[in-house]
Amino acid sequence: MFFCAILISLVVTVGASAQVTLNGNVQEDADKVVPVPNTRVVVNGSYSDTTDSIGQFSIKLSRDLIQGERVIIMVDRRGWVVNSPVDGDWNLPNFKTQNVQTTKVSIVPRGSMKLWSHERITKYVEKLSDELAKQKKEGEKPGPVDFTTYLDQYARQFGFTVQQVKEAFDEWAKKAEGSEDKRTRALAEFYRKNFLEASRLFDEAAWEKRKKREELALEEYKDWKDSGNSLVLNYNFAEALDKYREAQDLVKKERFPLEWAEIRGLTANAKSELGIRTEGKRAVDLLKEAEALYRKALEVMTREALPHYWAGTQNNLGNALQEQGLRTEGEAWQRLLAEAVAAYRRALEVLTREAQPQQWALTQNNLGMKTGK
Repeated sequence: MFFCAILISLVVTVGASAQVTLNGNVQEDADKVVPVPNTRVVVNGSYSDTTDSIGQFSIKLSRDLIQGERVIIMVDRRGWVVNSPVDGDWNLPNFKTQNVQTTKVSIVPRGSMKLWSHERITKYVEKLSDELAKQKKEGEKPGPVDFTTYLDQYARQFGFTVQQVKEAFDEWAKKAEGSEDKRTRALAEFYRKNFLEASRLFDEAAWEKRKKREELALEEYKDWKDSGNSLVLNYNFAEALDKYREAQDLVKKERFPLEWAEIRGLTANAKSELGIRTEGKRAVDLLKEAEALYRKALEVMTREALPHYWAGTQNNLGNALQEQGLRTEGEAWQRLLAEAVAAYRRALEVLTREAQPQQWALTQNNLGMKTGK
């Protein structure tokens, strides 16, 4: 079955056990409105409806969904991709502020150059920031950062060559030079691998939003987070932790559960990298702090809700446990090693060689190094 992601409109019933009903419509991205009828629409892989003759659908969601939770909407139409909104990612708003929203959803065939909009490229550069910041760093100095693997993934996903995708991203970065929006310029510098300049611009963007903290809390959070990510890629781990602390203060678990978990995972990554490069008791303390943060993140990033993130966090937890084990002796070492092996094996329950070859190989390698002491 082939799926492409879409976004929806929202109708809400408020109460102690409030239930969200998603109402939307799907149409082709064409000069005139062309509805997409008789097509299955799926929410989070579990809830679905079939569009009517004019492309409309209505889906009642679980009462267990909480405010701030992200849902993914997909439509089953072979060879087509959602153009707007991008990817169908959507966070449920605060129940007190939810109201009826109507969203136009447009889809295009795979290979359409309409896919490479400013919004899509911006989102995918943001994804690059997060993915690269999560990776374990080797050596004592920053190594070369290669975007090719990710550009290749985007190319295969949407029916392009890697060169076509690179040209679209390069053109986007060139246009971003003249943007008045500091975050856009920061993302362009990140794409150019000018990580220190990117961090500086992310900081400026965050401070601008600080003046309007209540309505722009999530946007400011993203700036501090990506500033930290940029510093991680430059191996400035201690400085990155300062940025992540700023981000952490902006997202409460009740309102932004995914971001709350995400920033703990990123903070844990930076603490783990710093611990690996530190000596003595301080190293062990940092690795223990990283372990605790990974376990906190797993309170939200469950296997059922977010299997890919759950598996990645399990792998990172295994790394932190293994590094602790290398710095301890006796029964404590054996216990930490066993816990690391268990975490790696949990990750491999989700990460498969076919679906996630890179992540699968990294976790297999980590599991193979379990007796490294």
